[in-house]
Amino acid sequence: LKEKRTEQLYEINKKLLVTRGLENIMSITVEYLYKLFSLPVVFYSDLKADNQNKGEISISSLSFFKVSYSTQEDKDLFRKIEELNSAVSCYNTRQLYTNSFSSYPRGIYFPVIIQENTLGIIGILENSKGQVNKNTLELTDMILSQVAMALERQRLSDKQREIVVESEKEKMRSNLLRSVSHDLRTPLTGIIGATSALLDNKKYIDKETEKHLLLG
Repeated sequence: LKEKRTEQLYEINKKLLVTRGLENIMSITVEYLYKLFSLPVVFYSDLKADNQNKGEISISSLSFFKVSYSTQEDKDLFRKIEELNSAVSCYNTRQLYTNSFSSYPRGIYFPVIIQENTLGIIGILENSKGQVNKNTLELTDMILSQVAMALERQRLSDKQREIVVESEKEKMRSNLLRSVSHDLRTPLTGIIGATSALLDNKKYIDKETEKHLLLG
């Protein structure tokens, strides 16, 4: 069993290490868990999470999360109000959460956490064909640590990209201001010179010269 588990963890870790992009990470995770347990799976991801997730979320907040389902048919099962409440409770408590008052199908939700940041929620739906036992929980916990590291790498990569983009924007803004400043400096210098000449030598300047200076 340990050898099989190690092989499964190595397989998903190998895939996650070479995967880039939030949607791809989520898709691989859901596909792998679905194949592993033959149970419906959902993955909510909140890559904007940072600094210990200030504030709690509500069901409406889930609409801002990226979501991946094992199949389109499973989508309706996970969108039942009791399942949405369970997902929200999992995120807010940062602990494994199951709605024990629901009959099957019933979701078990796992927070995806790294360095005090909750980056998402993974739900596995128990049904009459299969339940989440102790071995499933242990294996899922191990997989979650691999997924959390993949999400953290992606989050840091996105953050770095944003910094680079902002730096480029600032550089473009500075170049634009420098260019505009240069283009304005010459005519402004001419205007100031003509105005000064008029003010300082008004009584010596004839009407024709004055008109020429004013018209530039």
